[in-house]
Amino acid sequence: MAENHRLRIMFATAEVVQQHGVEAATVQQITGLAKVDGRAFYRLFADKQAAFSAIHELGLQQLIARAAAAYFAGASWPERVWE
Repeated sequence: MAENHRLRIMFATAEVVQQHGVEAATVQQITGLAKVDGRAFYRLFADKQAAFSAIHELGLQQLIARAAAAYFAGASWPERVWE
């Protein structure tokens, strides 16, 4: 359940920030879109900046995973670099 809330909050944060900007975004907007209460938000994140940082971390993890998979798809190092 906590992981479900965490992902919903992260995706809601991304949407709210896209619509309103980081400074104008509020935790209330985020929790409303994520359909969780403020207590659930604050159990998982210290503030909206922490939720915003988690989005970037998730994106970086996905990028690294895709790059690693592509790199090891090649048989030789030149093929790996090309991938």
